[in-house]
Amino acid sequence: MVMAKKNTKNQTGTTSPITAWINQHKNSIHFSSQRLWLNPLSTWITLAVIALALALPTGLYILLKNLETVAGGDQEIPTISLFLKHSITEQQAVDRAELLSEMPEISEASIVTKDQAVEQFKNIQGFTEILETLDGNPLPHVIIVTPRMNILANLQMDIKTFAKYLKKFTEIDNVQVDL
Repeated sequence: MVMAKKNTKNQTGTTSPITAWINQHKNSIHFSSQRLWLNPLSTWITLAVIALALALPTGLYILLKNLETVAGGDQEIPTISLFLKHSITEQQAVDRAELLSEMPEISEASIVTKDQAVEQFKNIQGFTEILETLDGNPLPHVIIVTPRMNILANLQMDIKTFAKYLKKFTEIDNVQVDL
């Protein structure tokens, strides 16, 4: 039994553009495969170059990430945010920050005033409208403390215990440890 080949020609006797496109691609694949098969050395060299070009950036990225981990580059210094009571003035907050910075356990104490905090929130999309609906500034002054971890270790004190110690100051309303 002989099966007739499907007629891909349209009524005018020419093939459709889609069929011609498919045939061209079939012929191109066949021709390219034949050339690759007949030239195995150049084929393998080409494949090796492509593999190297794809693997090199990935390998270097992984190497850098591993070196960063070994070198401790991803280790961040923990900070403690001290939220002051709303009744504290800006000058009192500055004075408390100066007193805290003189403590041997503290490397740095910087202050974010109420006004600075409001400006930072205004820069965040969507918060401008919310802040405009409020009667006043609900944000407190904040002192951001960077402890000296080596001194805390010598005192056998962890950062959470140190944060509890800082909360005992009368001006401080809330303490948050940022690890």
